[in-house]
Amino acid sequence: ALSDLGDFTHWVDYWRGFQWKSVEIVHAPDRQSALNDSKSVARLQNASAVWISGGDQSRLAERYAGTPIESALLSVVSRGGIVGGTSAG
Repeated sequence: ALSDLGDFTHWVDYWRGFQWKSVEIVHAPDRQSALNDSKSVARLQNASAVWISGGDQSRLAERYAGTPIESALLSVVSRGGIVGGTSAG
């Protein structure tokens, strides 16, 4: 499978320009990782905003739907945070 991690340096620099407390990348390379990624879930539990980059919508859904990461994203919204994205994100 092709890696979709890429180099997000440009985006991290862009978001840090807003001088938020923290900007971090959350990425699971595959569904199995998304099911067992407690570190990313912990990051999302402390997040007030999440930006999901574009890509293949079906791949994002296949990877994250029904996982603890999806639950953590929903939790961001339920506590008044923001979840947004581009394209498939």
